[in-house]
Amino acid sequence: ELESAYSLGFDPEGKHLVCGYKKKFAVFDVSRPGRDYSVHPASFANGDGQNGIISTIDFNPKNANLLSCGCYDGSIGFYDTRSKSSLIELRYHSSRSGITQVKFSRCGGYIFSGARKDGNIQCWDTRYFLGHDTESRHEPIYSLPRPSVAGTNQKIGFDIEPGLGQHLISGNVDGTVSRYNLTSGKCVQSFKAAGDAINGVSIHHDLPIIATSSGCRQYPDYSSDEELDEEQSRGKGKPRGMEPASQSNETNCLMLWSLGG
Repeated sequence: ELESAYSLGFDPEGKHLVCGYKKKFAVFDVSRPGRDYSVHPASFANGDGQNGIISTIDFNPKNANLLSCGCYDGSIGFYDTRSKSSLIELRYHSSRSGITQVKFSRCGGYIFSGARKDGNIQCWDTRYFLGHDTESRHEPIYSLPRPSVAGTNQKIGFDIEPGLGQHLISGNVDGTVSRYNLTSGKCVQSFKAAGDAINGVSIHHDLPIIATSSGCRQYPDYSSDEELDEEQSRGKGKPRGMEPASQSNETNCLMLWSLGG
């Protein structure tokens, strides 16, 4: 039976493709086309593990076998692709909302996570809880504020600059793009990129260029209930929220930006 994946990720060497599903993920060897793959459970019979959809996947850039999975149950799991059991499960204390993105730092010692309706990107020190499974250590070391995300379920993406990885760049619901210094944890630059939510950010690996995508689902704003009732009575109107509003090119688009001085 075919099953659609909710998330995808390549290992740093480009040899394996990992696909996230509900309560599990699968590892495909890209050198072997077909249905030959291995399944790794993320949820276990005793109730432990990640008991929801694996919504995001990222590999440690310094260890091609170590990956992190974010889940809509609000947890972050760490796995070794050579094993069928999880290394550790990290509960997302700050929001209890579904994790929408995880991203390792370039050094591999830290991981950043974003969640639904959470106004912060959390930074976690992986050296503390990988091998030290104590609840007291499961706290972020600092947060990167993006308050406009606190009111939306939409995934708002972010990325980390290549090389030394000194900056993280994130989109925002208000159409701005923010650049954070990962040493100080402070926002050092922000600019207006679109008239709608910036839902995706990707940084070029070799050139000082970033790509941003914008747009979100829009619904018509009826001026009065009488106007809506009149349209429906003539058979021309749809129930409120069923007909998306039109979007301009400035609010629903892909754009490239230069990071040069």
